[in-house]
Amino acid sequence: MEINTLIKKSSVASLFILGVLSPTLGDIVSAETTRDYETMSGNPYYTWQATSKKYVSTTYGSFKVCGSGKTPATMSCSGKSSVSTTYSGELEIPVRTLGAYIGATINKATEKEHSYSKDFKDKGHHELLVRTAYKNYNVVQTRYMHLDGQKYKTSTTKTVKVKKYSHLDYSWR
Repeated sequence: MEINTLIKKSSVASLFILGVLSPTLGDIVSAETTRDYETMSGNPYYTWQATSKKYVSTTYGSFKVCGSGKTPATMSCSGKSSVSTTYSGELEIPVRTLGAYIGATINKATEKEHSYSKDFKDKGHHELLVRTAYKNYNVVQTRYMHLDGQKYKTSTTKTVKVKKYSHLDYSWR
């Protein structure tokens, strides 16, 4: 009995202390947003995050001949093209994180199979062509400061340019 009474009294005292001494949510938010970094205790550490990506343009590699012949005829070609997604600029986040953010594996060449067929009615000589297409993005990385268990966005940013493989493009001449 004595232990149960002690636990009950202790719980009531804890609730009383919590209710009297704990600030309201509004007080916490306003204190955190107006807090001066110099008055905080502890040592800050910094991290980087990808915070935005913006499509810039589509660019193309040079055409390569994948088939040629005399016409009239139906010409076709097939083969493999090596493609990859690359970046340029100062990368602060891990390469894998950038890849996950952009939706591609970075700096890893892969083989894409291509196949193209065209029916030529005129008389002459024609070539079938293939090239790679890339979508270009600017990815902004933002620096965050961690201090006293809180995370603060800083004004420091760095941008990397990503050239992401999109598709194979075909033509003829």
